[in-house]
Amino acid sequence: MKKGIFLLSFFWLIGITTSFSQEFLQLTYPSDYSGPFTLEAKIVNPPAGARYGVSFNTLINCTVSPIGGSLQSTNSWTRNFTVTPAPANAPNVSGNVTADRVGSSADLFGAFNASSILPVELSAFSAHSEAGKVILSWLTVSESNNEMFYIEHSVDGDRFETIGKVLGAGTSIREREYSFEHKIPEPGINYYRLRQVDFDGTSQFSEIESVQFNKNRRLQLQPTAADISTELSFSEELPEGALLEVFSLSGQKISEAVLEKGTTSYILDVHNFPAGQYLLRLTAGADISVERFQKM
Repeated sequence: MKKGIFLLSFFWLIGITTSFSQEFLQLTYPSDYSGPFTLEAKIVNPPAGARYGVSFNTLINCTVSPIGGSLQSTNSWTRNFTVTPAPANAPNVSGNVTADRVGSSADLFGAFNASSILPVELSAFSAHSEAGKVILSWLTVSESNNEMFYIEHSVDGDRFETIGKVLGAGTSIREREYSFEHKIPEPGINYYRLRQVDFDGTSQFSEIESVQFNKNRRLQLQPTAADISTELSFSEELPEGALLEVFSLSGQKISEAVLEKGTTSYILDVHNFPAGQYLLRLTAGADISVERFQKM
C-alpha cells in the first residue's frame, strides 16, 4: 500500500515536470536602437504560484540593469530591464536570458539581438588653402553602410559639381580621418560640401565650407576665349623657376612650362587642346595666380 502511494506520487511529479514544455520565455525589445532600450521578459502559461529567478549571460556589447531579479504571479510573469549599449555606438547588442524556477530544475531560455542603425556621424569638416590648393579634411565618429564621399565644388554657393570621391569605411564604430586636395581652385570664393552615399543609394550632405583666393593681377590673358593661342602678360618680371600649368576642370594636368627669369609675356599655344574650359595656374615664388580660359 505504501509502495503504491510512492509510485503515484512519482508519476504526479513527472506530470508537473513535463508541463513545463508549455511554458516559454518571451522577450520583447526594439529591432534597432539609438541608445538604452527596454527589454521586457515575460513567462507565458506558468503553473500557478511558481516563482522564477531571472539571470543574464553571454552579454555582448551591452549591460543590463537591474541584473537578475525574480518574477512571480498567479497567471504570468513580466519584468522590464534596461539594456545599455556599451560602447554607446556599438553596431549590435545581444544576450541570453535564463529563467530558473525556484525549487526545480526547469529552465527557460530566451535571447535578444538588436542592431543599431548608425548614421554617418560627421564630427568635423574643414577647408583651408595651402600653396595655392585647397585641402579638405573631415572626421567621422561612426559610419553605417557608408559606401562613398563625393566632394562637390561651387563658385556661387548654389550650383555644385563633383570634383572627386573618397571611399567610405562601410560600417565603423571608431574615429576615421579623411582628406581631399583640390589642386585648382578658382579665383574668388570657392565653396565645398560632402555628399555621403550609402550602399543602398541614400545620401546626405554636409555643411558648406568656403575658401577665398584673391585674384592676383600678376597674370592676365588676352583673349580669354581662343582657338589657336592666347597671350599671357605679367605685371612684373617673373623670377627664376616660374611654373605655368594648364588644367582641365576635372583636375587633369594638360601642360606645363618653366618660364625664363625676367619674362613679362608668353604665347600659350592651345590649338591641340580639346574644346572646353581650362584653368591656368602661374606659380612665381610665393605668389600663385589662377585664371580661366576657354578653348573654342
